[in-house]
Amino acid sequence: MRIFNLLKSNLLSLFFHFIVIGIAGILNLEVWSRVENKNLSLAVLIFSLVLYFILGLFLEYRGSVKKNILTVVLIPVFSLLLYLGTLLPASSFEGSMLNSFNFLYFVTIQPFLNVTGIPANFDYPLLFAIVPALMLWFGLQVKTIFKERGVN
Repeated sequence: MRIFNLLKSNLLSLFFHFIVIGIAGILNLEVWSRVENKNLSLAVLIFSLVLYFILGLFLEYRGSVKKNILTVVLIPVFSLLLYLGTLLPASSFEGSMLNSFNFLYFVTIQPFLNVTGIPANFDYPLLFAIVPALMLWFGLQVKTIFKERGVN
């Protein structure tokens, strides 16, 4: 039963991650249509980080810091697995699969696009994997602190 609850909370955090990715992707489409987009790219990143934090407030408190961390662990695992998929050597058959991994990884790092530069986006996989989970976890921890102090 514990594993089921942990998986359920991880799927919720992954769902929140996909929500932010979708919103950031739509916003980035608007940013790409503008010539001077450096400030807009930074705004998309900041908005995404704030949204991760706010969505973290909706995660369920698990009773300890360690268990709360386990609530968001699926996001970095998923992101790093996609990144490792981009490192696969491509043969003629695997080329299409490699392109799929590149596309999926590119989609999952939408909040960070244009801020680090598109070629550099593949240079910081650990950062892009951990920051979303960390922001969700911060939101969950703030919720926990407020709950312990009796603030609703």
